[in-house]
Amino acid sequence: MSEPLLDWQCILIQKDKEVAEHVDYFFTCDVLERDPRYKKRSMCTGQRRGLFRVHKNELRAELLFPMEFDTGQRSFDNAANKILRAVQSTGSFPDLETFMCG
Repeated sequence: MSEPLLDWQCILIQKDKEVAEHVDYFFTCDVLERDPRYKKRSMCTGQRRGLFRVHKNELRAELLFPMEFDTGQRSFDNAANKILRAVQSTGSFPDLETFMCG
């Protein structure tokens, strides 16, 4: 069996904790594995979660807990960039965001 893949094209991003210096966010993706019933289809077999922190004074994201199967930190990079862009355009830290592409 091959290693599971993350659905990095759809990432749920939720604010966990905000203090004066930083904001912590969970980011979540579905895990996709080959569907044994079909040759070229995958199925969702669960979810994986990671945690990152945005430092308010530097507007910089730091990975605190990596997401399993997030090869090359693609999901983290997409989630962190989505939050950083939202903060730059609105001036506030969103409670909930979704990164979508594809």
